[in-house]
Amino acid sequence: MIERATTPRGGVRFLVLTLAAGLALASCTAGSAPVPSASGNRPGVEGTTLPPAPTTPVPAPGGTGGASVTVSPGKAPETKKESIGNPAEVLPSVKVVISEVRAVTATAQGPGEVSGPAVAVTIDVANGTDKPLDLSTVQVNLEDSAGRPGSGMTGSPAKWFAGSLAAGASGQGVYVFAVPEQSRKPVHVEVSVQPTLPTVVFTGDI
Repeated sequence: MIERATTPRGGVRFLVLTLAAGLALASCTAGSAPVPSASGNRPGVEGTTLPPAPTTPVPAPGGTGGASVTVSPGKAPETKKESIGNPAEVLPSVKVVISEVRAVTATAQGPGEVSGPAVAVTIDVANGTDKPLDLSTVQVNLEDSAGRPGSGMTGSPAKWFAGSLAAGASGQGVYVFAVPEQSRKPVHVEVSVQPTLPTVVFTGDI
């Protein structure tokens, strides 16, 4: 005779409920995935915080960042016109005059120079002020009757201005330009004692 084990009805009900709860918990655990936290943690790595994204400062409206400033150019020096032989005042008590222009035969001395017919321009500067006058920046140019620039020559009798002119003193410089004989009526000689002072254009026949 075989005896069958019996289980009370209440025990069966408890066992069924326990199994159902276990299956539900396993299902929720398997179907869920780690969710990144609002603090920027990397997925699957707890407690690791991402570095903040790099930022570029942007100047506030009305600030100086990126602003451009326009600077007005200074006023160009005045240009005066005078006849050869007449003095021109470039500064109170400072006068410039072409005292002589004569034909010469120039000898080439420097690179690019060509020996031949030329003119020697003698310039006098009188400093009637009570301070020395800087003559190291004197510029002299010549344009012939055809509008071509005269080629400067450095050989004798050229003697350019240099250094300073004492208060109350006068100085003289000689500038030589290669100019064809047929292009000397008239010539225009431009003299600038200093970049900030008026430029004088002297005109006359040779």
